[in-house]
Amino acid sequence: MYCFDFKITEENAVDLSNTLVKLISQAGTVSSGEQTSGLQLPINGSAGRVSADEHAVIRVSKLAGIFAEDMLMSVIEKNPAGAKIDGEMMVTLDDAGVRLIQRDSGVLFDIMEGDSELSSFRDYIISRTVTLSENKSYMIATGHNRNEIYLSYQTDSLQI
Repeated sequence: MYCFDFKITEENAVDLSNTLVKLISQAGTVSSGEQTSGLQLPINGSAGRVSADEHAVIRVSKLAGIFAEDMLMSVIEKNPAGAKIDGEMMVTLDDAGVRLIQRDSGVLFDIMEGDSELSSFRDYIISRTVTLSENKSYMIATGHNRNEIYLSYQTDSLQI
């Protein structure tokens, strides 16, 4: 499990995306506490190898990076300009896939709701893509948004 705590900014969203792609692609070869991007944040975690094939791991790593960046950029879009928003991303790797749990302290909204009002192309992509997966959830937790999605290594399923 890896945990990233940060202020949500455009730079941090891109840095986190790049970090996740590298981290998941290496499938647990990044040692605990190693800094893998420009994020000036502590990375807490324990590495573990996954047994999925290399192509599936690369596919899921890229999806995880895209989702992380788009979810965080969507949070920025939904909040007033200049708002200081705390964010957290927890990532767990297992033999079947990757679970992303994103929390933020911004304006409350359900990014996973497929029928919500779409205000940008990013919202459309996120809402339409996550509707393919049954392995997603949204929860308001003590005034925070909490989004969770599971990205499966299985290429023959509809899970993302």
